Amino acid sequence: MYKKGNILGEQKERNGWIYGNFMPNGDLAKDERIEIKVVDLNNTFTSKPHYNKTSTKIDMVWEGEAIWQIEGEDIEMKRGDYLIIPPETSTCIKKVISDKLVVQTIKFPSISDDKVMI
Repeated sequence: MYKKGNILGEQKERNGWIYGNFMPNGDLAKDERIEIKVVDLNNTFTSKPHYNKTSTKIDMVWEGEAIWQIEGEDIEMKRGDYLIIPPETSTCIKKVISDKLVVQTIKFPSISDDKVMI
């Protein structure tokens, strides 16, 4: 048994999330251990500061450049860079510098209502 998907189509349906506990019951992509997201963002995108109560998050930049803010510190990220963000650490994407930004996020474990907006 396997599942084939398309990141571009699924991205629009679930804001880029393709794997995790939020998937429908019986779906091969439903898993409480980990969440996976791939998102293509433009240069107008920003996110609001937030943290995860329990989960660790890894953000990886596959294309483009942006400024993340971690615990109030600006961190410039470019292709190939990644951040490991432990629980209870505030984060956001402050500014996308390039025309396009492709980011993969891995979050573990996959817990509902773990994200807290600041």
